[in-house]
Amino acid sequence: MSYNQANGQAGKVKIGNWFEDQALSDLKEQEYLRRKAMGHSTASALQTLRAHEEPRDRTYQSEEHVTDGDEVTVTTSVDGQEHQLGIDLRDSFPFDEDSRVFTAKQGNVAQARHLLTISHFTPAPGAPINFSDEVTLTVLGLLGQDVALASSLQTTDVFSPTTHQQAVFGLPPSAARVSIRSKFQLEYPDPEWRLEKEGTPVRCGEDVHIKHVGTGLYLSVGGVYPGLFGDEMELVARRKPTVWKM
Repeated sequence: MSYNQANGQAGKVKIGNWFEDQALSDLKEQEYLRRKAMGHSTASALQTLRAHEEPRDRTYQSEEHVTDGDEVTVTTSVDGQEHQLGIDLRDSFPFDEDSRVFTAKQGNVAQARHLLTISHFTPAPGAPINFSDEVTLTVLGLLGQDVALASSLQTTDVFSPTTHQQAVFGLPPSAARVSIRSKFQLEYPDPEWRLEKEGTPVRCGEDVHIKHVGTGLYLSVGGVYPGLFGDEMELVARRKPTVWKM
């Protein structure tokens, strides 16, 4: 939802020295023109934009727990509003030409860009996903290739765009797997019961912490910036855990 919609306003509304609706429209047009210049036809460029926004349903193999190969949504609450993790169409991060942008978008209606396939780092199709398991989260084929959620140790060249914390981004699975940048671990949020829950299946919709194995930091949300689909929140990795559901 845009600022205008949230505040019951219509038409162009000036915020500071810019018009939000016009800025978002310009971003979409720029992405469309960029893809067209790269050789995509007009139809395919528009289809790519629309494919990201297509409503989709999650698919669980079990009604009770999350399973290797499920298509899930990964959500968290920000100021009392549900936000869904998803891939974005924007250019790659400057520190890696193969990277893609992931964000957290307010809303509870899943679009194609919000569906992530969860699997064990060493795939075991059909096996339950348990607490303490090491997993990968991948968007399958939406950009013409698979893109896995990843992170990397923060340096002067690798940081999130708004808050300059450890960045969370997407990489082709082959590149992410080689460097283990796409390996995450699921933790039970309550430390008093964490050891007891290790090795037990993660129930559908259950609270989890998502820890990046390579750096030991937790998946979280950072600052707000305008994206192609409205105001979104950057993904970062922090020491303080954030509660997610999947």
